[in-house]
Amino acid sequence: MPLRNSPFIRFMYGHALNIVSNKELGHLVQTLERTEVDSCSFRSPVILFLLGESYNKYHSPLYNPDARQTTPNLCALQRKGNLVVYDNAVAPYNVTNKTLRFIFSTYYPGCGREWTDCPLFTSVFRKAGYRVWFITNQFVGEYNNKQHHDHVGGTIFNRSDLRELQFTHVNKDATQYDMDLLDDFPPIDTLAAHPTVLIFHMMGQHEDYRERYPSDYEHFTADSIQNDFTDKNGRQIVAEYDNATLYNDAVVGKLLDMCSGLDVVAVYLSDHGEEIYDWRNSCYRTNSDLMTPEIARYQYEVPMMFYMSDSYKKNHPEMVESIEAGKHKPFISSLLPFALFHLAGIAHADYESCRDILSPDYDENYPRIIRDDVYYDELMSTAR
Repeated sequence: MPLRNSPFIRFMYGHALNIVSNKELGHLVQTLERTEVDSCSFRSPVILFLLGESYNKYHSPLYNPDARQTTPNLCALQRKGNLVVYDNAVAPYNVTNKTLRFIFSTYYPGCGREWTDCPLFTSVFRKAGYRVWFITNQFVGEYNNKQHHDHVGGTIFNRSDLRELQFTHVNKDATQYDMDLLDDFPPIDTLAAHPTVLIFHMMGQHEDYRERYPSDYEHFTADSIQNDFTDKNGRQIVAEYDNATLYNDAVVGKLLDMCSGLDVVAVYLSDHGEEIYDWRNSCYRTNSDLMTPEIARYQYEVPMMFYMSDSYKKNHPEMVESIEAGKHKPFISSLLPFALFHLAGIAHADYESCRDILSPDYDENYPRIIRDDVYYDELMSTAR
């Protein structure tokens, strides 16, 4: 509607949103300040949370045996027994800012509280005694990558009082390619010296896909892609996406190799999926009222996996058993904080074992609601 989309109306809407947001985030600061931790066993001394971007899991042989080989490093780790692949995870939204609000907060639909009444898991870890590193290629404070500085990046990550309550270290510069972000990775001795949670947030496969990898990763071309849903230009986009996935695998593989000598457990999870001419002549993500099983499959399903170093597997056999037991259970990424608390052995008022996929008390029947109004499991049952 042209009237509602006028510059004046958009300005007034943005102004009102900032007022509401400021009040909301002020309340969140008070919540984090009040949060208390009952105890922490530090049973996982080093925890890595690798946060991917726009990852269509069906473009990896980890999830699709017919896929092109885009994840050789992760496949090798799976064969060695160091990587456990979870095959039933979804994101609550197909956009980054909404999803990250849920992933980082202990809030979940049905908890009976407002989002600002629930602490961020990063603040809980910091109060428990962990060092919390945040290395991001999207939200880097005053040096923010302006293209990707959205509502969540400019608030819960970069608002100074919230950042102080969550992180002990935040990088200052974004890089063109995710591999260069490893230069901000702390020395291995630093990680081993004190209980640490390190969040590594990548650009991953965010569009424009060709911008996500250097020229030496141009492995796939339009001519090597067989796809009946699009033309040569679309096949080129598919090739670029798969090249970005191949490069992402190299970044993750190198990071895990750097930490392989530590007593370390890592969780890899993408913020959302991406549609790449998988079932129709359409790419990227859609936000119309229409929701089909195919849209949910490619835009909301996400890869999720746990990496455990050899020493971690040796020292924590009970945790290995818990991680293996969860790999086929239904999961929505808004419940991730509860699994992270389990890994650390954190006990506090916001932990609920029925929301912890690593706990024997986990409720597999918790309704997975995507886009605020769609029951994912009911939707997918119509496709079977």
